[in-house]
Amino acid sequence: MIGLGDTGQSVLQFLVNQNCVIRAIDTRTNVEGLGEIKAKFKDVEFITGQIFPESITNDIELIVISPGVSLKESYVVAALVKGIPVIGDIEIFAQVKAASAKVIGITGSNGKTTVTSLVGELLKASGITTIVAGNIGTLQAGYTDFHYLRDIWKRTTEKDALIGVGMTGIGSGVVLGYDMKAAAIAVKEENERVANLIGINKAARTTTVKPSGTSSLVLGTSSGIHAWRCEAVEFSDSQHASGLYRAQDQGK
Repeated sequence: MIGLGDTGQSVLQFLVNQNCVIRAIDTRTNVEGLGEIKAKFKDVEFITGQIFPESITNDIELIVISPGVSLKESYVVAALVKGIPVIGDIEIFAQVKAASAKVIGITGSNGKTTVTSLVGELLKASGITTIVAGNIGTLQAGYTDFHYLRDIWKRTTEKDALIGVGMTGIGSGVVLGYDMKAAAIAVKEENERVANLIGINKAARTTTVKPSGTSSLVLGTSSGIHAWRCEAVEFSDSQHASGLYRAQDQGK
């Protein structure tokens, strides 16, 4: 296992449960909570605080790498050249899931949380046993172990653990019909509950004024902080254009 952040520790727990012989490495000199990690995983060999030689993977059959570790590290490249599989935690999930279980993977730049949540609800409403998984809300604040994140920002992120809740329909006034004070209280309570569950700080500050455009497609409101608007479209066919205008007149 390369990397002893949150992802690495979750993978260690899984591999220990599978009775694997494990070596866990991390280049950081000071791995937060290393004493507790070693106490929890007594049968794991830990090597930390050094630049690893390519020989570190000589007797390894499989490497699981944390998302914050670069695949360009020399010892990782050497392992790939030797034909040693290098995978992430998602690949482990894909390999051990039941053959009959179906997975829907949702990715993209914007709207992943909205679409994932919506698909989950649609499947549940259809009577299909469904589990929705992803880094949503407070859970995201638990992931700070990235090689490109400076130590000072890592410490600040872990200390503050900020959270923002997407809102839409702001410009059209739809949100005025809701109790924003009650919404803010719900955010704080849920944030504290989940933070306690996963062992991180509750958010130093929360906000419910984070404009979110994609969710407007689901909720039928104007996009984020914007008012209703339409875009100019040029048509070479006047019949198609007139159909568009009729649709707009009907509010579609």
